[in-house]
Amino acid sequence: MNRINYTELLYAKPSLWEGFARVLDIGGNFSDYNYSSSDDEADEVALASDWYAVGADLHRAINRYKARVDRANAAHE
Repeated sequence: MNRINYTELLYAKPSLWEGFARVLDIGGNFSDYNYSSSDDEADEVALASDWYAVGADLHRAINRYKARVDRANAAHE
């Protein structure tokens, strides 16, 4: 099952080598974030990301429930 990580909308995901470089980065030069033009825009992106995650969880739960009901109905036929 392919799950989307919605937190990556706000935080950059470094590669393995960037992770190694960050260990030695005393001055914080390698820190990189997904910047927004304003605090309101950042809040909007974060809230939208949260609601997309909720929707994805509900969709997955409904599909699992439907599959379970379909299997139970097929077993009783």
